[in-house]
Amino acid sequence: MTALAKGAPGKPIITTSGTAVAAPAPDGGETDETAPINEGFVLGKRVRAERAVLDLAKQGADIVSVRLPQYVYGRGGSYFAPMRMREAAKHGVSAWVEGTVKRTSAVDVDDVARFYLAAAKSAPAGSLYICTGETDVTTRQLAEAIGQAVDVPARGLPRTEVEALWGAFLTGFVDYDNRASSAKAQRELGWRPQAKYGLLADITTGSYSELARQLRLRGVPAR
Repeated sequence: MTALAKGAPGKPIITTSGTAVAAPAPDGGETDETAPINEGFVLGKRVRAERAVLDLAKQGADIVSVRLPQYVYGRGGSYFAPMRMREAAKHGVSAWVEGTVKRTSAVDVDDVARFYLAAAKSAPAGSLYICTGETDVTTRQLAEAIGQAVDVPARGLPRTEVEALWGAFLTGFVDYDNRASSAKAQRELGWRPQAKYGLLADITTGSYSELARQLRLRGVPAR
C-alpha cells in the first residue's frame, strides 16, 4: 500500500479492513468506527495494517480505509457464505455454537461496489468507514438458512464439536458477535444499502439457489 500511495499521487486509494477488528459492544448493541479493538480475535491484528494505511494520509496520500463485515454476499459468490454451505453439505449438519446468542453483520457485494465508488468520489483522505447492510443476523438464523438451502438439519452444538467439524479458525470467525453500524458512511457519503435480498433470503431463495441445488444433488445424507 505504501508503494501504491507513492506511485499514484493525487489518486484516491481505497483499502479494505474488517469490522471484526472491533470488540463486541458490552450491551449487545451496534459498534462504530470508534469502538475498542479486539486484537485477540482471529482477525483482530488486521487493525495494524489499517492504522499503517491511514498513517499514509498524514504524508499526503489520498487514502481511505473501509471495514467490511464477515459476510460480503451476493451473485452466488464471495467466500464465507459458500464455504458454510459446503461445510454443511459435507458434514450433513449446519451447525452453530450453542449458548449466548450472537449476531453478525453482512452486506451485498453490489452495495459494496457502490460504497467504494462513493468513498473514492467524496471521502476525505485518512477517513475510516464501515460498510454494512444489516447487523442483526444471529448465528442460529444463519445456520438454519444454510440448513434449509442444502437440506440438512441445523443444530446448536458445543464449541468443541463445531471445532471438530470446521477447525478452530473458522469456528472463531463464525462464533463472534459483530454488529457494525454504517451510520457514519450513510450520513457523510450519502450511501444506502439497496440489496434486493438480505443474507438469509439470498441463501434460501436468491443467488445461492444454484449452489444449494448442486450440493443437494450430491446426496449427502442428513444425520
